[in-house]
Amino acid sequence: MAYCTNCGALLEKGVRFCPNCGTAVAVTYVDNSLRNDYKVVLVSRGTCAASVAVDILSDLLGYTDAEAAQIINNLPMATAVDLTAVQAQYIAQAMSEYGMEVAIYNNSGYVDISTTATNSVFDSNGSFLASVAAVLTGLTIGNRVSRYERWVQPAPVVFRPVYRRQVPLTAYRRYRSVSAPRPVVVAPPHPPMRPAPRPIPAQPVRPAPAPRPIPAQPARPAPAPRPIPAQPPRPASGAGRPQRPVPGGKTPGSHR
Repeated sequence: MAYCTNCGALLEKGVRFCPNCGTAVAVTYVDNSLRNDYKVVLVSRGTCAASVAVDILSDLLGYTDAEAAQIINNLPMATAVDLTAVQAQYIAQAMSEYGMEVAIYNNSGYVDISTTATNSVFDSNGSFLASVAAVLTGLTIGNRVSRYERWVQPAPVVFRPVYRRQVPLTAYRRYRSVSAPRPVVVAPPHPPMRPAPRPIPAQPVRPAPAPRPIPAQPARPAPAPRPIPAQPPRPASGAGRPQRPVPGGKTPGSHR
């Protein structure tokens, strides 16, 4: 398999014409060009305005403006991953023609494919060539970075295409329609959620039982004092006592 030199479409080995654009096949088969292990690292904005850099990243890869700005603010950063060599070349060349400095990295380290960039990827109006746009259209959400971390690989080999504008472009023209919806990010399926616990019905607040009334006890009258029986007066000592008889007929106090 290889790429069409006109539109960048993948070609089966042995075909004579590109099934996408009809161009006669005249390709060079490069083994590594079909491996999706290339990354484009944005080293510096260079002379490119931040707003233009955000527009390019948003247009090429579908980043939101906030995501693109986060990449721009954390340079150097990888901006696109899992690319073929042709995709990496077109992205790097588009950025470099706007004054940015980029590098291309794969599993072997930094690679220099500058010699393959012999023509501009833009036409005279500043729009992407049809062949370039056809390749860039194949970029998906899988080509975006998943973490916004500063690139920490060794010093980069800056991409220097053979064709390089002496005066970089300034006004970026989107190759996608501005009104076209951006690629929809399909969230991975969530694990099954546990059913929400059944709400416990609120229990009515039972009023506190009213205290039982204590029946009034009738007042008991105080007991009347018991009358003290009158004691008969005791006679004086010796008076009124009967004289007991003394044996012998004598009475007490008598003398012979």
